[in-house]
Amino acid sequence: MLGANTDPYQPIEHHYRLTRELLTVMLAHRHPVGLITKSAMILRDLDLLTELAREGLCQVMVSVTTLNETLRRQLEPRASTGVGRIKVIERLAKAGVPVGVLAAPMIPRLNEPELEQIIKAAVDAGAGCADYILLRLPHELTTLFCDWLDTHYPGQKEASLN
Repeated sequence: MLGANTDPYQPIEHHYRLTRELLTVMLAHRHPVGLITKSAMILRDLDLLTELAREGLCQVMVSVTTLNETLRRQLEPRASTGVGRIKVIERLAKAGVPVGVLAAPMIPRLNEPELEQIIKAAVDAGAGCADYILLRLPHELTTLFCDWLDTHYPGQKEASLN
């Protein structure tokens, strides 16, 4: 699984193309692969993903946090837009690549009310499956996230963390 802990399509991927090389190796050896990404850069590798899909060797999950662009800019300022990610799902599905949506992280009372809307948009675009993950904060991120909530959504901390 590529992308379980960090997105395989980081900005540096434009230069190093490591994910593309990994997909090339997976295809050459007929090894199955799953990918989770927030990045539209995955479409650069559509040729490889299509070949892997023809062999039944790949599954892609596109992570969508929100369709609200204001919230997306606050939560994920360097990630593709939510609407852009839905378009990625559509392109992958049309190319025959098995694709689903991962609504993550869902933050109670912040983006969680959008869950059904995200899943509907993804299914309408061709997603064959859907999943979600509730917000999990390792100890070292709790303070940082609480500070972020206090700055952008005062009074939301109790509802989002309990």
